[in-house]
Amino acid sequence: MNFFRNIFKVGLCSVFTLSLFSCSDEEGEGGKSTVWGKVYMITDDGNISYTGAFPNLECKFVKDTVLAAGEEVYIIYGESGEIYDDKVKTSYNGKYEFNYLKQGNYKLYVLGDNNTVAMAEVKLGKDEKVKAKSLYMLDGKNTEKCGVVGKVEVEYPSKEYTVDGVGARIYLQKDGNVSFSDSRADINGLFSFSKLEPKTTYTVWSEYETTKNGKIIGKPQTFTTGEAGEITLLKTPVEGRTY
Repeated sequence: MNFFRNIFKVGLCSVFTLSLFSCSDEEGEGGKSTVWGKVYMITDDGNISYTGAFPNLECKFVKDTVLAAGEEVYIIYGESGEIYDDKVKTSYNGKYEFNYLKQGNYKLYVLGDNNTVAMAEVKLGKDEKVKAKSLYMLDGKNTEKCGVVGKVEVEYPSKEYTVDGVGARIYLQKDGNVSFSDSRADINGLFSFSKLEPKTTYTVWSEYETTKNGKIIGKPQTFTTGEAGEITLLKTPVEGRTY
């Protein structure tokens, strides 16, 4: 009789031990909770708009926010994890959903251009459906970049006055580079460049040509960009070609 009692006790211990491992409270799959949300994409292709009169222009990057369809959303179970545990793709309306989760803490994130990350944290209760805060991912060649806006003025030394450098060609070169970019000033003589590296020195110049001792002398202007997303305004006009 004692033998059967001992066998029964061993069986109970085994069942109890198994239940401890099968009913873990750790975050992850195996529950009845759901987390969902929406992902938006902020496009930034580097277009710059400016209002006001030079040299007191107000400049900003032209951005657009749209629903992000077909983008991957990652989830991390728990608070300390660094590697994602699962991922899904957003629907046509930017919506995503993770189902059958246990109660606990979760992290959700999406990846944008230039290794940018948008993250949200959410706490799920038992058998609960929770909406996470919306995720805004950055997209575009100008993401985390800078810009510059300036003006070209054409000088007429013989008449002692300057005019707006309408359509003047303007050049930009990164410090230490051999290659350069070029653009043209608008109807007001204003120009802009985007997709520039933050905290980097650049030189701009226009088609200013004066012959002296057989050499062509330019009128370059040097500036340093600011933090990512900032636009530098050159308040001193770049001098253009003389006629």
